[in-house]
Amino acid sequence: MSNRFDPTVSSADYLAIARKRHKGGRSKLYSELNWMLVSTSFDFGVNARNVGLLLDPLGWSKLVTQQKRTPRVFLDARVNQSGNAEIVWARGDKGIVYEEDFLPAYLYAALSPNEGPGRGIGELIWVKDYERLVDNVASRQCPTATALLFGFAARLNELAAVIANGVGLVGAMKMEFRYSSRGNLTSVEFVPSVSFDRLQALREEGREQRRPRLQAAIKKLEESHPLDMMAPDSADGTD
Repeated sequence: MSNRFDPTVSSADYLAIARKRHKGGRSKLYSELNWMLVSTSFDFGVNARNVGLLLDPLGWSKLVTQQKRTPRVFLDARVNQSGNAEIVWARGDKGIVYEEDFLPAYLYAALSPNEGPGRGIGELIWVKDYERLVDNVASRQCPTATALLFGFAARLNELAAVIANGVGLVGAMKMEFRYSSRGNLTSVEFVPSVSFDRLQALREEGREQRRPRLQAAIKKLEESHPLDMMAPDSADGTD
């Protein structure tokens, strides 16, 4: 396997390569990452239930149905303080959420980071020990860790394809690998799949969509608590 990411190789194949390398004694994998190789249900952190909920028309708004289209979605990504990677569609740092495309109850639940003891339904992938895996690749040039990291990239691309087939995917984050002059993989970053100008436009669309809702909420608050009733008494104590 090349030390360059190949988008034509599936995540399942990359996982098989990682396991083969580990068994062959070529591994320098950190021991705390071994669970990725031994778990029979390992799927690079994809939450199939949450993906299914996003693609289920039962959570889509009447507006989407009336306009005979699918909801618009942006797949955002970040690495949290614990070093785990999160792929979300409803509470990403970019703030690109088309609220009017989903039922309020489903959207509210998706915006929540947690659902009881589990992960929030707006989270499609949660990659445990992601930052540790990247460090394993950069510091040791570990062939097993490299195959696992490429597997995560492939799985993210596969997920984006599934989402795009079920809803209107307006953009996503992808993994971009960087190499030294000697060809060693040195780092990886999540970058947008759309141009900077398009990303800014998507952000503005999100703000414009939320503005009427915010204005309505402020108006309702003012009607319940008129501003003149909330004004302080005059300084001289007279009416």
